[in-house]
Amino acid sequence: MRHTGRTPEQVSADVERETFLIAEDAVAYGLVGGIVPGRRPSARRPHGGR
Repeated sequence: MRHTGRTPEQVSADVERETFLIAEDAVAYGLVGGIVPGRRPSARRPHGGR
């Protein structure tokens, strides 16, 4: 509740049903502090890759 800026009642109501957030929405809600950028796809594939 502290990081979201919402009341316990509001957070409880928000998680009452299955809700999926994209990364940007999770940041806006206050669930996460930021988004770690992904790595660029490599031309090399891991061992055993097709």
